[in-house]
Amino acid sequence: MTELGKYHGQRLKAKEVMQLYAAGERDFRGAILRGCNFRGVDLSGVDFSNADIRSTRFINAILRGTQFNSAKTGLQKRWLLGQFSLLALISASTGILHSTLFSATEKLLSHLTGIEES
Repeated sequence: MTELGKYHGQRLKAKEVMQLYAAGERDFRGAILRGCNFRGVDLSGVDFSNADIRSTRFINAILRGTQFNSAKTGLQKRWLLGQFSLLALISASTGILHSTLFSATEKLLSHLTGIEES
């Protein structure tokens, strides 16, 4: 059985993690770190095993020896739902725009064709 970390089940903000790291803490097994931003932060040697790191950003972070065993990753459900909704809206708008432009083009062509014939 996996041993639970000191912060297991606790929601931590990036600032708290960085303060704890500066104080020597490296065990964040099972912590909830959803949406944290660790851009450019040195997190070498940290254990994020079983942590919830969905939507967490590690851009340019230093992660030498950092463990992510069985960590929950990916986007949070609300972000996936938001992206799907945006995609549906864009698709609908594109379809409406396409049909409006097609209709306007047809009318213009029929008008121009009528002018040329008279």
